[in-house]
Amino acid sequence: GASCWYDRLTSILRTNASKGFEFQTWLGNVQEEYVISKCNQKGISVKTGKYKVQWNTSEKAEEGEADFIVEGTGFKLLIESKTKSFTRKALSGFDVNILLDLVQGLFNSQTQAYRTAATLCCKGKVDLCDEQWNHVDDVDYTGEKLEAITLTFGDYGFFQDRILVDRILNDIYKCDYSLDVDSIPDEVIPASSKKGVKKSFAKIAEEQDKMRRYINELAKV
Repeated sequence: GASCWYDRLTSILRTNASKGFEFQTWLGNVQEEYVISKCNQKGISVKTGKYKVQWNTSEKAEEGEADFIVEGTGFKLLIESKTKSFTRKALSGFDVNILLDLVQGLFNSQTQAYRTAATLCCKGKVDLCDEQWNHVDDVDYTGEKLEAITLTFGDYGFFQDRILVDRILNDIYKCDYSLDVDSIPDEVIPASSKKGVKKSFAKIAEEQDKMRRYINELAKV
């Protein structure tokens, strides 16, 4: 019942949020603060913040964000927290919604973690800043093992299996996706939602380009 309880509670909060209130951003911040507090209770030091990375002098610096970095002996955990879980349509078996939920949740967060990994490996360090770009922490890299971890608060069902997740993320990384939205019956995707689905599919390509960029940067080192 925990998954249903969480989904129902967030639905009520989202519905009753004031107009213009960025509910999803607020929820993400609450969850991040919760994780940091639980880590601190156990004596685990967590670093978090925004950073910038410039891959070469001909390009503008790119902004990134690290939700949680945990440093240990010989390893660093790059943990990205996501409020996104499987929507009811995805849980009902609609292929389009399954793909979109996976990209917007698991793949998106792994892309963020890989950007941090590529920055550490290529630049040797990450300078973490707060929301106003004031320096708050340094993370130095000296060859430690890096783990890219997605932390979810909602249900992904059997997708929690690591081997299956690796294969799915690999397919999303390698394959291109397109969708003839207008040909899909309205009972599957309502007419009012089709414009949004088109935009979501365009964002898949953007997310793939980012991941490919970071993996190419990692390949250089």
